[in-house]
Amino acid sequence: DAELAIPEFGAFFWMRIGIVGFHIVLDVVQSVCGSGRDTVGTAAHIASLVAGFCYFVLALPPMGDGTFFHSMRPYVVECGMTSPMYTALGEATAPCLAFFSRGNGVRVAAAQRAAAATLGGGVLVSAINAWFKRDISDDGMA
Repeated sequence: DAELAIPEFGAFFWMRIGIVGFHIVLDVVQSVCGSGRDTVGTAAHIASLVAGFCYFVLALPPMGDGTFFHSMRPYVVECGMTSPMYTALGEATAPCLAFFSRGNGVRVAAAQRAAAATLGGGVLVSAINAWFKRDISDDGMA
């Protein structure tokens, strides 16, 4: 966005997104072409990516020290800036998360509910898996 004090930051951000996407593609190709030997590793990498994204949405950490952006959380904007569908004053001034651009806005509360459900679902699946695999020792023998 034009709010950046350094325009190169936007290019750097998209480069990082491209690198993450490239690694996801490599993991999937390695999993498919490796006769399924690395499927668990691919699932672990994607699960960690999703968990990190959910953490970000839940915690809303500050970005930097305040010198590059107009606020500590420049990704939180008023919903009226994200879409013309927010016409009432209460809706237009509600906080929204702007994903990648201001046009991709989602209300903070809705995004946090979805992130908590996703993260909670992952913890639940992990707990169920640990329960069913509780008899397997560290060397992989049941």
